[in-house]
Amino acid sequence: SELLNTVLLGDPTVQLVVPFGPPSGTLRAVGGNARVDVDWDAAIGAPAGTTYNLWRSTSVDGPWTRIASGLTALTHVDIAAPPTTPDPQNGQRYWYSVEPVSSAGWPGRWSNRADARPCGPDVPAPPSNLAASAGPYASAITVTWTLSPTSFLQGYRVRLYRGTSASGTLERTAQSTGSFAVFSGLVPCATYTVTVSALTWCDVESQPIERLVPLSCPAVLGMPEWIRDLRVRRAGTDLVLDWSPVTSNVRGEALTPALYRVYRADQPDFFADASREIPSVTLPGTSDAGRVFTGASLEFYSVAAESSAGERGAVGHDYPQGVRQITKTDQGADWEVAWPLVRYDMDGFITPIASYLVYVRPTA
Repeated sequence: SELLNTVLLGDPTVQLVVPFGPPSGTLRAVGGNARVDVDWDAAIGAPAGTTYNLWRSTSVDGPWTRIASGLTALTHVDIAAPPTTPDPQNGQRYWYSVEPVSSAGWPGRWSNRADARPCGPDVPAPPSNLAASAGPYASAITVTWTLSPTSFLQGYRVRLYRGTSASGTLERTAQSTGSFAVFSGLVPCATYTVTVSALTWCDVESQPIERLVPLSCPAVLGMPEWIRDLRVRRAGTDLVLDWSPVTSNVRGEALTPALYRVYRADQPDFFADASREIPSVTLPGTSDAGRVFTGASLEFYSVAAESSAGERGAVGHDYPQGVRQITKTDQGADWEVAWPLVRYDMDGFITPIASYLVYVRPTA
C-alpha cells in the first residue's frame, strides 16, 4: 500500500489526500574502469509495479542528474560511452541516490547518497619542470614541479634517494596534492636524487621525473660559542681588552672565527649594534686606542665571535632564552603571529633583545 500525505486547503474541513511512494532501501556504489556499479535494496513494503529512478551528481549537495528511470531491477551499471556520454570519468568522484516510484507514478523518499570514484589502468602523464634547491645550512631540499595535464589525480609521489640516481638507497617517500614538497634534516655534503610521479586513484604511477641534488658543505655548522672571559685593563689612557679564543660552535664542533666584533657603550645593558661597534679584530685582544680614557666615566664592552658564514655568536652573559609560545591568527589573506617578549638570557640575567627572527617553511 502507498503512504498518504494529508494537505489542508482553505476550509479546514476540506482535505486533499496526496499519495506518497514507498520509502527507499539502502543504496551502494562501487567504482570500476570508467564505470560505477550501483545496487540497492528494494523499497520498504514496496507493492507490485514499483520502479526506480537513479540520480547522479559530482557533489553531495547536487545538482542532480537523472541517469535512469523506470528501472525494475535493483542494479544498474553507470558506464561511460564517449563522446556522447563522457561520464563517469576515471578519477572523478560521483554521488548516487535512488528514488522509488509507485505503480501509480508517485515518487517516494530518496535513498541514502553513496559515492564512488571510478579508475582504471591508464598511466597518467608525468609532471614536468622538476626543480630542487638546497635549504639553509645545506640540510633541507625544496622540490617543485609543474602539474601533470592528466585530470582527476590523487596526487604526486615524491621519493628521495641517497646517491646520484634513483638506484640509490630510498631514504624517504612523501605524497603531495600540490606542486611542491620539502625534505628536511638531511646530511650536509651528501648527494641526493629526487623523483616525482603523478598518481591516479588506482595507485597507477606515471613515469617519474628525476633531479640530482648535491648538498653543499657549509663553512660553519652553527653560530660560534659566546665569549665567557672578557677582561678589561687600563694602559695609560687606553683600555685593553683580552679574551680566550673561540674554538667551537654552539654544538661543540670545531670552528675558527673569521673575526671578533667589539662593541662599546656607557651603560651595561646595551644593544650590540653597528652604531656601538669599534674596529673589529681577527685575533683575541684589542686596545681601544681611539678613545681617551680619563676615568671620569664608565665604559662597558662586549665581544662576539663571527664565523666565515656571517653567523655572529652571542654577546653579554649568554644566549637569550627561547620563545616558548607562538600564536597565529588568520587576518584574511595574511597571518598575524605573536609571542611573549624574551627578557632573560640562559643564565637568568636580564638581557636586551634587539630583534626577533621569524622563519616560515611550506608544508607538503
